[in-house]
Amino acid sequence: MNKNSIEFKLIQSRLRETIEYSNYTLQEISIRTNISLSTLKGYMTEDRLPNLKRFFTLCTVLNISSDKILKIK
Repeated sequence: MNKNSIEFKLIQSRLRETIEYSNYTLQEISIRTNISLSTLKGYMTEDRLPNLKRFFTLCTVLNISSDKILKIK
């Protein structure tokens, strides 16, 4: 596994944890973000990440800094 693959998995893991520990169900997040439920589930279980627009929308709805998900200091 190369460095990019590891970073991808870490970002995906942090995003998944943020969604799981939020006060929202996936259905509620789907409604608030206008991202389909199947797409959200893909971010949680498959090798998928949101595009930048969706990523920032998720961060806003989940009330988390994008820096925290990306681990930018």
